[in-house]
Amino acid sequence: MNNTTTFIRKKKNTNYSIVDNSIIHSKDLTIEESFLLIYLLSLPDTWSLYKTNIEKEFKLKKLSKSRFNKSWKGLKEKGFIEGSKVKGAGGKFHSWKYRVIEDPFSDLPKTDMSGNQHIGKPITHNKVDILIPNKKNTNRINTNENNNKIYNILGELSDRNKNIIINNRTFIKNRFPKYPELLSVTSPEEMKSIQSKIPTPIWNKVADRLMQIGIAAGN
Repeated sequence: MNNTTTFIRKKKNTNYSIVDNSIIHSKDLTIEESFLLIYLLSLPDTWSLYKTNIEKEFKLKKLSKSRFNKSWKGLKEKGFIEGSKVKGAGGKFHSWKYRVIEDPFSDLPKTDMSGNQHIGKPITHNKVDILIPNKKNTNRINTNENNNKIYNILGELSDRNKNIIINNRTFIKNRFPKYPELLSVTSPEEMKSIQSKIPTPIWNKVADRLMQIGIAAGN
C-alpha cells in the first residue's frame, strides 16, 4: 500500500512566522515545549514578555498550569529561554529580562575536534566530576551538585557560558543516568578516550553537547 498526500497550503503575505524546522522535529523537545517555543518566536520583536500572560493564553488552549510550567522549565533548562531579574531602586526586584533563543548554540565558536587542540583544561579524574578553570583557581563540580551551586562554582565565567554548561549537563544527567562518566568530559582528548566506552546511538546524541560544554568552560 502506497500512501499519497496533497498539501493545500494558504498563500501567506502577512501574519506568518518562519521558524527552524529542527524545533518541530527535535527529539530533545516535547510536543508542548516545541509548541510553546514556536508561539514565543511568533511574537513581535517589540513584545514585552510576561510569563503569567503567556500562561493564560495556553490555559485557553487547554494546557494546565503544571504542564505549562513544566514546558517553560524544560525550555529554560535546554537554553531556549533565559531569564534574569532586574533590580530597581534599593536593590529590590523590579522585573524580568527575558531572551528567547531559536538556536541556543548557533553563535558559539566552532572547534576542530581533530589533532591536539584543547578545549578548556586537560584533566585527570579520581571521581566523576568536571573541572572548570577561571582566573583565580580551578573549581570542581561533582555530578551530584544542584544547578544553583554549580552556577556559583563556575565563578567568573559569563552567565551565557554558565547556562550552556548547566543546560547540557542537566540534559545528559537526566537522559543518560547510566553513563555518569559523560559529565567528566571537557576536552577533545577526553572525548576520544571515552567514545569507545559509550554505545554509538547514545554517543551521537551527546557528542555535540559535550563539545559545547568544553567550549563554554574554556572561554
